[in-house]
Amino acid sequence: MNYSYRHIALLFCLITILWSCSQKPIYEQQTVFTFEYYGDIYQILGYSDPKGNREGINDLILKKDGVITIWHRDTNQDGFIDEALTGDISIEKANQIYHYGIQQAIELNRLQEQPYPRKFETTIGNFHYEIISFSVGESDTYNIFIIYNRTTDTSIRLRDSLRNGILDDVDDEAINLQSYQKDYDHILQIGLERRKVLFDGETYLVLMRQS
Repeated sequence: MNYSYRHIALLFCLITILWSCSQKPIYEQQTVFTFEYYGDIYQILGYSDPKGNREGINDLILKKDGVITIWHRDTNQDGFIDEALTGDISIEKANQIYHYGIQQAIELNRLQEQPYPRKFETTIGNFHYEIISFSVGESDTYNIFIIYNRTTDTSIRLRDSLRNGILDDVDDEAINLQSYQKDYDHILQIGLERRKVLFDGETYLVLMRQS
């Protein structure tokens, strides 16, 4: 199963905290899921913003005698480890462990998709598209464009850092941004026509979902 198109929040022993580090904003909610992998006890710690204004992160942690020996991070809860913080295992190996933990969470019904209030989604043929607007603050606001291929069960994730309708960043550097710009333009236009996306003359913003 491919997890790249899902924003993953692991629900186990919910704890409300204030958490911060030098490179991340403050998160108000932490989830913990504990599992065993070849005799070692790992934890997946999920940090998220309950309001959905910023992307969450998941940390894969292994402690020995109270000391963290492995600490790898999924920086946007897309189901893939992409940052190594502590430990001598590779990111590839960390993802093997991480995906095993995710599968355990699924089987125990401890996993759910992270809800985002500013998300527009539509399906055309074999492709499912999502645009998510994050508005952390006036100086830190962007759109994420996700394309999910339902035939191959794969996805790509691209960023419009200025919300100006131009894709300018991608998780996988091998992907050609320009090849997906027309798709982004088309889905933005559909969102405008359905009154789910607002354009103020300079930027595009997905409107809040109605509860």
